[in-house]
Amino acid sequence: MTTDRTEAFSDGVFAIAATLLILNVHLPSFDQGDVGRQLLNSWPAYLTYAISFLQIGIVWVNHHHLLELIGRVDRGLMFLNLLLLVFIGFVPFPTGLVALAFQAGRYESLACIAYGVLMAAMGAAFLMIWAYLARHSDLLKHAFSDGQIRQFMLRTIAGSAAYLTSAAISIVSPAASLAGFVLIALYYVRPVAELEAEAATR
Repeated sequence: MTTDRTEAFSDGVFAIAATLLILNVHLPSFDQGDVGRQLLNSWPAYLTYAISFLQIGIVWVNHHHLLELIGRVDRGLMFLNLLLLVFIGFVPFPTGLVALAFQAGRYESLACIAYGVLMAAMGAAFLMIWAYLARHSDLLKHAFSDGQIRQFMLRTIAGSAAYLTSAAISIVSPAASLAGFVLIALYYVRPVAELEAEAATR
């Protein structure tokens, strides 16, 4: 099958997940007075919205590039893609949890661990897709060597490990954990897959 319907459905899930993030940002209550202070005290909601939107956006870009490398999909690949989308759709929940924890000043570490585990699971789903493509290379538009595919997989494993490490850091410093999540996401702005795709089409 072509990738058209897979890409369209995936884009819809990404768009909905990114849109739902804003539900964690609440309007101030005019009945409680000092609206300015209420807005300032809501900084965790603004910060987590920005972090998660960045995460989803970068994953969407990488997912788009991944589909650009794929010429067609089969049932196995479609189900693995659905697994990835399960985690994408779940992102608003730990995002709200982190915002709530930082606003309350309690359970920040627990919230960051939940967030990091979800991101690591997302990476694991990407890893499963690459492992599947390694066994079904006929689905790819261009031939990749075993070494190149291994490089993609190792990079994905490193990302999941980094997310778990950053989550563990929250036990000592939740703020440092959030900063780690941002740095890990930025690491994937320019994926190896994109570089290889450009080289393959020259």
